[in-house]
Amino acid sequence: MTSKKSSLSKVPTNSSEVITIAVGGDWDDQWGPNGATTLSLTKGASHDLILMLGDLSYDGIDYEYNRNNAKKWASKANKIAGTTPMLFVAGDHDSKNQDGDIMTYAKTLNFPNGRKSVGVPTGTVPKHAYKGKYPYLWYTDIIKGTAKVRIVATSVAFQESITETLEDQKYLKGKYAVGSENYEWVKAVYADAQIKGFWIIHINHLPWIDMEKNQSFIDSQGMIDLASTYNVNVLLTASSHNVWRTKPLKINDSNCSSIALTTSPNGANPHCVGSEDNQHYKKTDGLIQAHVGVAGKTMGLDLKKYPDACNPNADGEVLHYLADGTCTTDGITGIVSLKINANSIQGDFLKIDGSLFEPYSFTVEKN
Repeated sequence: MTSKKSSLSKVPTNSSEVITIAVGGDWDDQWGPNGATTLSLTKGASHDLILMLGDLSYDGIDYEYNRNNAKKWASKANKIAGTTPMLFVAGDHDSKNQDGDIMTYAKTLNFPNGRKSVGVPTGTVPKHAYKGKYPYLWYTDIIKGTAKVRIVATSVAFQESITETLEDQKYLKGKYAVGSENYEWVKAVYADAQIKGFWIIHINHLPWIDMEKNQSFIDSQGMIDLASTYNVNVLLTASSHNVWRTKPLKINDSNCSSIALTTSPNGANPHCVGSEDNQHYKKTDGLIQAHVGVAGKTMGLDLKKYPDACNPNADGEVLHYLADGTCTTDGITGIVSLKINANSIQGDFLKIDGSLFEPYSFTVEKN
């Protein structure tokens, strides 16, 4: 088990060469000095960027109320985050028919303005006609000295209403089937980042690997294979209200042509695990999915609904893919804190009391 000291000691002392990113999903409406949402955002405010993985509020009634609630929620979050920008990808609870309004959140949350080296998100890829749009399909590059990372964000077809513009509906309805416009856009963004030598982080509300705890989206198989092919380093997801991460997963030429998911006929494939180590990895070991669906939540996973969430005998992905000791259904609350330099990515789960959920800690180093 990694100690706090050993995990944090890997960070270079020169802050101009380190990019710090706070990540969380399922923020809820727990405000005030002891509220989980306030405390999670307070932890995130010390970073260069806060990434929100959707489901910002659970307090919806109807469209007008939800839109106003989204404005109020963002205003509270902005005051806590200060000058730290927040970027957003939609969850199912951020739609007009549930608890918010996707575009209201996107337009009112603190936005990158050049501070802390975080750029405005874009969907433009050189030599690629199709353009993504914030907050549906976007990416942003962060460069601090020799450290550079590309964050790629996808929204999985949460249509807000039939009045949505045709421009927005092509992202909301397009899905991510292999060969689709959305898929080809992601592929182009990955390829461009790979050529430029960026670390690559991908964020999405729904998990691509679900471990039978939450239904993955219909095209997750093709997307996770694409991410592995283009050496995405960390995939961050939310939705189910618990904490876990995988070991690195990697397609290879001999016995893992596709990262087998539990939803597939053959289930999880142990040959797709790029390293059996629990904390220290090489960049070439593969993709880590890090799940953080508890940024502002104060409750654990509903075990009546998901009784086998961390049970290796019930779920092949828990048995083969899970990093040891990282899956918890308790009411643990906090954010994932990433520290990125030219040679490594360090990830920790930072609880709202300031301590670490130590099994979660990992380091990915360039070979």
